[in-house]
Amino acid sequence: MKLEEFHKLCKTTTVGTNLTFTYGDQEIEGHFIGCGNDEVVIEANGKQFIWPRELCDVRRSDYPRPNYS
Repeated sequence: MKLEEFHKLCKTTTVGTNLTFTYGDQEIEGHFIGCGNDEVVIEANGKQFIWPRELCDVRRSDYPRPNYS
């Protein structure tokens, strides 16, 4: 994810928004908590997951929820 996309995601995404993150064959669906200096934090299954910005590629969808991989 480009730095500009990261800043836009962090500034415009409401806490609690449903997100899906995929990496390889792993997929985690969770809720947006916030952003760190260079990572996105989501909550899924009662645990917090940190996704480094460089591993994220933004793909937005209004139905059924935004997707990030």
